[in-house]
Amino acid sequence: MSILKYLKESRLPIFIVVILLIVRVVANLTLPLFTSQIVNVGLQQGGIESPIPIVLTVETFKLLEGQFEDAERLKAAYDYDAEQGGYLLIDESQIGAEEMGSALARIRMSDPEGLSEQAAFQQIREEYIELGIDVGKLQNRFILKTGAKMVGVSIVSALSMISVAFFASRSAARFGQRLRKEVFTKVVSFSQAEMDNFSTASLVTRSTNDIQQIQQSFVMILRVVIYAPLMAVGGILRVMN
Repeated sequence: MSILKYLKESRLPIFIVVILLIVRVVANLTLPLFTSQIVNVGLQQGGIESPIPIVLTVETFKLLEGQFEDAERLKAAYDYDAEQGGYLLIDESQIGAEEMGSALARIRMSDPEGLSEQAAFQQIREEYIELGIDVGKLQNRFILKTGAKMVGVSIVSALSMISVAFFASRSAARFGQRLRKEVFTKVVSFSQAEMDNFSTASLVTRSTNDIQQIQQSFVMILRVVIYAPLMAVGGILRVMN
């Protein structure tokens, strides 16, 4: 444990390394989420993120009125737009996403339970097509937007990795410098009798190679040993959520 006293000057860089490792863990765990969004939302749902349509045809709006227990909430959420030729969403807070998705699925599939989420998004897609909205452009925009987020997160992950390497190496260098200084001071203070107990090669090895090995181990601890449990904890939390 006495070797830990040489880490006092490196407390701030070590703290920065831990923070950067947490940032890297979050970034690496976020990338699969974006990939999932591209597949689920971008491809399967055609870039439509919410089961609450931004616009409805008059026919679908009338059908939805019969699906809601409180049709007044639906009327408060949408307002007719003559130019668009349909009902535009003006207050999303009036209706729930799950409630709207189930209602749209029931309309499309005549399913009393409204269990098909994909049916709801397919219904929304057809609504948009009928009202002249370019669904292909909508899909491409979502994929490009999510892809840009992935690039940004990847850059953050790369920068954090580079920063961790920098601060870890710098901390290890200071750590090794202090050790070498202490070893040299100790060797110089030896009496002739004590010097006779050590060979010159042994003293040189202790001052150079041995400290170098400790320094490299210190870097590995900061870059890998700390990162692994953080990644494990982050993965568990991601699965639980």
